[in-house]
Amino acid sequence: MRTAGLIVAAGRGTRFGGAIPKQYRDLGAETILGRPARALLALPELDSLTIVIHPDDREVLRAYFVDIA
Repeated sequence: MRTAGLIVAAGRGTRFGGAIPKQYRDLGAETILGRPARALLALPELDSLTIVIHPDDREVLRAYFVDIA
């Protein structure tokens, strides 16, 4: 049996305000999206992780995961 993680983070976060979507904003020492991603990636039984994002955020996400992977 395989175990997959899924994070849905495709929103724009406009009600939150700011220049970038909410999920890429800092929350302490990590981004809002980084917290669940790091937690899931730490699970030894996790076989894959899919993060659903807005198409305009591809480069932002790539840059972030170079740092934590």
